[in-house]
Amino acid sequence: MQNYYLGEKPIIHFKGESTQKKDSPYIKHFYGAMKLFIDKHYSRNTLKRTALSIAISSGKNIANLKNLFSQNKNQSSSIVHKTTLFIGDEQPQEKVKTILKNAVYLPYFYFNSEQDFKTENIQTFVKEENITTIIWGESEVLPNAEIINKMETLSSECNFLVYQNGALSIIGSHNKNERGIFISMQ
Repeated sequence: MQNYYLGEKPIIHFKGESTQKKDSPYIKHFYGAMKLFIDKHYSRNTLKRTALSIAISSGKNIANLKNLFSQNKNQSSSIVHKTTLFIGDEQPQEKVKTILKNAVYLPYFYFNSEQDFKTENIQTFVKEENITTIIWGESEVLPNAEIINKMETLSSECNFLVYQNGALSIIGSHNKNERGIFISMQ
């Protein structure tokens, strides 16, 4: 296998999306892996290994408590975001509607033509309709690089989620300090 660096390509990192599960087995495996790392690299330094092991155990306990509280919080929060805009081709609109069927994001507005994809049009519409969330649908007319550019321009105006063509999920983040959002059909 060979690695390549493509420095000019933009990417979006949705914090925590590759490890969306916050359940006890995930926490156990995550902190168990940290313990293996400490045991491997600090086996000769008993004081450091002990201090780091205590820190890992504390982190694991805090993660379990957060998990417990977030489960209770998620069960009680069912705010429906009625000011959601989907921007993308017509074809993925039905897939996005299906994915969002049991979610709190209901796209009430759709942009699906080249004319509508202009940043000025989007900004005007966001302000006029008090849009709080935009779901971006990647397409030939609106590739990921263009979506990233528009997100940078509109970042102070609303939150963003992204749908990739053919995907069974929508991902995004409303806050750089919190775990990302993952909405799937299941």
